[in-house]
Amino acid sequence: MLSTPTPINAGEIDLFFEELNDFCQQQKSKEMVYFGIEEICNIAFAETYRSIVDFEFTNKHIRDLLVCQMEALQSYSPNAAVYLPFFINVLSKKTINLNHDKFMNAINPATNEAINDIISSQFEHSSILHPEDFKSIFEANGFMSSFSIKKSNSFHNACVFDSGLTINCNLYSGFFKKNKSTIEFQYPQIVIYDGYIKDVSEINLILQTSLEKDVPFLIFAKGASHDVLNTCAVNLDLKKCKVCIIDPGPIFWKDQAQQLYNILEISPYGDVTGRLLNNFKLESNSNTTVLIKQNEVFIKGDAFDLNSNAKTTFFLNDQSWAKRGLIFDQLNFFASTMQQTATCGVINNQSFYDITGITINEVTGLSNTFHPAFSVIRALKEAETIINKIVNIGYFIRLKR
Repeated sequence: MLSTPTPINAGEIDLFFEELNDFCQQQKSKEMVYFGIEEICNIAFAETYRSIVDFEFTNKHIRDLLVCQMEALQSYSPNAAVYLPFFINVLSKKTINLNHDKFMNAINPATNEAINDIISSQFEHSSILHPEDFKSIFEANGFMSSFSIKKSNSFHNACVFDSGLTINCNLYSGFFKKNKSTIEFQYPQIVIYDGYIKDVSEINLILQTSLEKDVPFLIFAKGASHDVLNTCAVNLDLKKCKVCIIDPGPIFWKDQAQQLYNILEISPYGDVTGRLLNNFKLESNSNTTVLIKQNEVFIKGDAFDLNSNAKTTFFLNDQSWAKRGLIFDQLNFFASTMQQTATCGVINNQSFYDITGITINEVTGLSNTFHPAFSVIRALKEAETIINKIVNIGYFIRLKR
């Protein structure tokens, strides 16, 4: 392949900024729509990234540069990505001297009022999930949410809030025979063993207890031999013993193990305490349910705090199932925005104007008083960088196939 330099001139750059201005005007005046499966739908501010990808720019090279930069920003801050084209548009018309230190004094902790304000404006005209839906999710879950989408067994859509803890893990494939994708244990004994289980003899007492008393066991360990895993998998498949061994990721041993000790009031086993698995004693049963998949374990129950560890499952009917990609994008955008806002706080319109001379709502068409601080500050910085690239690049290098 040969690389071919393609020159660009000032006229092409001016035209690109004119077209970007047209896009921003249409988006902020709520003129942007897309054709849904059955209807024409407005595009919410939260869906700006999707709309700009489909927007027609004359110069494809500059357009590709913009989309690539937005895509990079989208990967770690979807909310910042939607502010980005509006800030590029305004900075292409005026020069400002940014003092990022001033932002630190203008940021405030997020409040319920600020969050509801942001949700109302950013999801206005959203075609599937509406502002009130996200407000309900925030009210139930707080700032931390994880979502899953499943097909409904009825004609209705449903949203189920679960309190619990999600643990990433690697699970032996033998536990999922006969096309089984999920294992569910009701009121299991949860055992945390900070060692490697080498021989089946180490868990004989647990296997025997499970068989005789019909008690399920969930064992978190730092690995186990193939013989141990296969023995547990075969017995589980034959419905003789219900013992499942989990190899969780590093974050479990750093943080989540202690959470389980505290929440469920269970005793530790392994090198730290010297207690062996064959000295296991039954703990008092807590009202917990365990859902086990190949790459995650979800433990839910009354003892968990819904406001700090929340998992929400959406059950979609056939009509909504066809739109699950859009729903997932909206939920991912929402979850990321809430987490970054919880960490970095909010900034109001007046404070942002005092520092930059930019009225966010005038530029974006939003109506909210507060904005996620990380999103707007990061987007403003990225806008400066992208404008410098577009104005000063001179040539694009393209591969000639």
